[in-house]
Amino acid sequence: MKSELASQSHTSTIRAITMRKNQQLSEEDQSRVDEYLNSGFNKTDKKPYKPWTLLFILFIVVSAMGFVAIWLGKFMGVDQ
Repeated sequence: MKSELASQSHTSTIRAITMRKNQQLSEEDQSRVDEYLNSGFNKTDKKPYKPWTLLFILFIVVSAMGFVAIWLGKFMGVDQ
């Protein structure tokens, strides 16, 4: 009984996925979607990407973690 229900559920899931893949918008709906996407409603201005700033911040964070690890090792009495 349970295996039949699981099989039916699995089959209906596969059918729903297949139907979604095969569905296409009508020309009218597609034109409305395109108009909305090109309207700029959700467009945000972004700052330019600065790789050197990211590298500097990464260097600071890694260095700080290293110094904390060294200090913690000396504080706990780990010999070199």
